[in-house]
Amino acid sequence: FDQHLAKLYAAPDSRADGRVQLMTMHAAKGLEFDTVILPGLGKKSRGNDSELLYWAETPDTHGNTQLLMAPIRARREKAEPISDFIRSMNKEKDELETIRLLYVATTRARQRLHLFGHAGLDKNNHPKPGAKTLLEKLWPVVAEEFTGLPMDDGHTDAPQPTFTPEQRLPADWQLQLHEQPPSPEPTTTENRIDYEWAGDTARHVGTLVHRYLERIAKQGLDRWPLEELDNIQANVERALANLGVDPKEMGRASEKTLRALRNTLSHDRGRWILQAHESHACELPLTLNNERIRHYVIDRTFIDEQGTRWIIDYKTGDHLEEDIEAFLNAEQERYREQLERYSAIMRLLEERPIKMALYFPLLKGWRVWE
Repeated sequence: FDQHLAKLYAAPDSRADGRVQLMTMHAAKGLEFDTVILPGLGKKSRGNDSELLYWAETPDTHGNTQLLMAPIRARREKAEPISDFIRSMNKEKDELETIRLLYVATTRARQRLHLFGHAGLDKNNHPKPGAKTLLEKLWPVVAEEFTGLPMDDGHTDAPQPTFTPEQRLPADWQLQLHEQPPSPEPTTTENRIDYEWAGDTARHVGTLVHRYLERIAKQGLDRWPLEELDNIQANVERALANLGVDPKEMGRASEKTLRALRNTLSHDRGRWILQAHESHACELPLTLNNERIRHYVIDRTFIDEQGTRWIIDYKTGDHLEEDIEAFLNAEQERYREQLERYSAIMRLLEERPIKMALYFPLLKGWRVWE
């Protein structure tokens, strides 16, 4: 279980805008941020496990390296002097490394640094940081901040605070300035109507294909040669599993995902869609407040060399029968209203010619209209 857990990998959130990043102190090395928040400084760090064999390389008086080795103490022994010495030396190294790591973390901040930690009480009821905590390393500097703070001494007869549960407002809530508040209009989210004919596996494949096409467009085609797809199968299968694809369908789902990406990267039309353009965006969110609030997401949009705004939706449906052209024509009629709704919203933002299109990665299919 531990081996499998160590191999788990979470891909970066391609939809994140970068304003907030969560990372370990090690990962922050070499980076800088306007504001840095370090939580949990009062939490005790995990100690080192006992080893069967301890060793250390030490220099002698002649500058040569000597190897010092000792086994773990036997069960009948109370101590093993050499291994105890090596352990104490390693403990000192770990403490110095902890201080260095804390220095790295605190110096990532350009403007503001927020430190969060909790302390206990000593026998005189004075604040005291826990042993083996980062707060203990900072205590000479921050001890005064804890002086005079209300402390929990553990007595159960102390009055317990009462909490009023908070209620979260809807994300689309707006202050109404009418004298008489109107009856609330329902808020709707215009989700893609893709996959209503398909099962969960097809829906998950479509979700992952959209994520990869967005990533490729943002990172650039140069970073995604066709042979790169040979290296991502394990990531694709892991992502599909996280989305909920049944293991029995994993082979077919990963094959479809990779085929869609391979088709797009080997297709002139697909590469043109993904290449950099003026005012290009992926997964562009739009909100229209017209009697009621509606949310939309455009898969891909940009302005071409002729000044035309393109609105493109990816459709990852597959078609196994012969008459592919008839299928593409039917899909165009099916999604015409959806894309023309996107176009109408875009016209509220700018005045320029607009073309709408559907792109089918699994079929290298393309339908476009003005």
